[in-house]
Amino acid sequence: MYSSLETKAGQEIAVLLNAFRNEHDGEVFNDFIYFPMKERYEYEQVFLAAKKETDDRNRMREKQIAELDMLRQELESEQKELFRPYRKVIEVSGNGWGDRSLE
Repeated sequence: MYSSLETKAGQEIAVLLNAFRNEHDGEVFNDFIYFPMKERYEYEQVFLAAKKETDDRNRMREKQIAELDMLRQELESEQKELFRPYRKVIEVSGNGWGDRSLE
């Protein structure tokens, strides 16, 4: 629950209030924790910065994977072109490559 407290000097402090009930030796205790919103904001900023960095790295990784895939396709295409004049020789020699590696 969101709340605010006032200091002796009259300054308002925004807080989150967490409360829970405990029982110990048959007695019930109510525990309250006040969490200053300033700290929460700071934690959120650290979390958001880490999330942004992770997202940026994931985007970069995806871009690099796409670039590598494009280079692989170009290399395969160039390899086919290099072997094109020798295709018949390789097929006739019966080296086991067949059409797989030259297509």
